[in-house]
Amino acid sequence: HNPTDEGEKKRIEEAGGQVVCGRINGILAISRSFGDIEFKYPYNKSMKDFVSPIPALQMTPIGKHNPFLILTCDGLYEKMNYEELITLTYESIEKHKKKDFDAVATEMIAESLKRGSMDNHTVIVVFFKWK
Repeated sequence: HNPTDEGEKKRIEEAGGQVVCGRINGILAISRSFGDIEFKYPYNKSMKDFVSPIPALQMTPIGKHNPFLILTCDGLYEKMNYEELITLTYESIEKHKKKDFDAVATEMIAESLKRGSMDNHTVIVVFFKWK
C-alpha cells in the first residue's frame, strides 16, 4: 500500500500523520505493515496508527490457467510493473526448463537491482501442479 493513494493518504492524515515526498512523515514508503512500531499507537503519540496492520484483501479465483503465484514485497515494484514481472517469470521458467525454481525468484531480484532499485527485496514463487 502506497501512502500517496487517496484513501491511504486520507487515513494517515486523519490519524495525525503526514505524507511528505510520498512517505509517511517523510520516512516510510509503505502504509500497511505488521512491523514499523514507531508509526503505531502509542509510540507515535497519536491515538491512531499511521501505518495499519490490517491488510487489504482481494479474492481471485484461480485454476489451470494459473501456473504460478508470485508473492513479493514492494521493493520489486519500485522499478518493474506487474506485466514486466509476469513476462520475466515466464521467460525465466522457460530458460530454466522448469528445473531450477530458485533461479526464477533470483532472476526477478537481479533484474530489479539492475534497473536501479535500492529497496529490500523478497520474492516467493509458488508453482501449481494441476491435475
